[in-house]
Amino acid sequence: MENLTELYQLVAAAVYHADGLWGEATFDLYLRDLPPHFGYAILAGVDEAIDAVINLSLRPTTVAWLRARPEFARVSDFFFESLSHLRFSGDVWSMPEGSPFFPEEPILRVTAPLIQCVLLESSLIQRVGFGSAVATRASRLALAAQDREVLDFSARRWACPEAARAASRAAFVGGISSTSNVQAAGSHAIAPIGALSGTFMAVYREERRALEAMRIQFPDALQVTIDEDPELAVPRFLDGRGVPSSVRLSDPHLEQKAAACRRVLDEHGLQRVRVMASGGLDEVRIAQLMAAKAPIDQLAVGTILVRGVEELHGRFSYRIAEMWRGTRAEPITAPGSAPHPGAKQVIRYPHKDVVCLETETASLARKGGVPMLHHVVTQGERQGAPAPLIVARGLRAAGVEFLPPSAKRLRGPKPHDVEISAGVAALER
Repeated sequence: MENLTELYQLVAAAVYHADGLWGEATFDLYLRDLPPHFGYAILAGVDEAIDAVINLSLRPTTVAWLRARPEFARVSDFFFESLSHLRFSGDVWSMPEGSPFFPEEPILRVTAPLIQCVLLESSLIQRVGFGSAVATRASRLALAAQDREVLDFSARRWACPEAARAASRAAFVGGISSTSNVQAAGSHAIAPIGALSGTFMAVYREERRALEAMRIQFPDALQVTIDEDPELAVPRFLDGRGVPSSVRLSDPHLEQKAAACRRVLDEHGLQRVRVMASGGLDEVRIAQLMAAKAPIDQLAVGTILVRGVEELHGRFSYRIAEMWRGTRAEPITAPGSAPHPGAKQVIRYPHKDVVCLETETASLARKGGVPMLHHVVTQGERQGAPAPLIVARGLRAAGVEFLPPSAKRLRGPKPHDVEISAGVAALER
């Protein structure tokens, strides 16, 4: 599939090509700032981004369309010929998927011929920005839920199937347990989850007949929704031919409804039946439910994951940090460049990150820090197969646990400190 490329990137590439700017450059992908009340972000979408890098190309029809545009009338045939053979030949360093990260530190670094770097901008922002936005929101939801399961019911709320699949993948990295999205569950080994719809009930006209039909085919996966007083609803499910695996509640007063439901279920010996809460939940509401010790086992979310994208995705940027002119690399500090110049690394310590030059990595790591950027693409080739998604999920859990409590607060958090090294500071002067 052709990468997302915007017209201004191709215009810039044509100018660079005409001016002989064919040397290598280094670009940083980074987060400009965090939304209010966010103390960290979670990296996701890296595997999709790497796929975009190593498959960088333009279709012949796209090149022909550009050649016919009047804006490109003065552009040489040599440029269009180079686009016809476009392939990524550079290197990429990235933080591992699932890593917490903070503003103005490189989360992904690309070193390649300038034109190749420029044509990757939109694809990288699209994939990493989208995935990280969903994973960050999912992490906040999982953190608020403590040890309860958070379930992804967002599939129908995304604009297209590709976005829904990518969102379910990123939500799993961020800590969500299961998804209703069959494509994502099958592709990424995520536990599937489902709920009976109103349509299913309507087809059978009567609730009793609908539940009986469901029990015959799926006796161990029956899930029912309780909209009324649990004292009246629960006994209707008890006819000796199976009981629900879970009951779903959607109510403005979930604390009271869940307590009543749990009590009635236990009175009928149904301690194993789980209580699922739903209905416009976000991390603040979930935290309230946990603080109230509401007897809820599962929390279903959907719309809030979409809102996570709206709040975070547009805060990502991809800018030049270094460029080779002749035989030496020149740090870029002009307006429009990355926040910090040079080819950089991020060193993580317990209470701060340090953005340093690649040449400073060894000395700073010896002081107890962990280098966060890893070499994932070398001369256009991916280094090893992608890790199973469960690894990224584990990194997210460990990374968030590693953060100070002040960075994890849902209100008024204090982000992890990010400092620059002496070497970076010297380039900025």
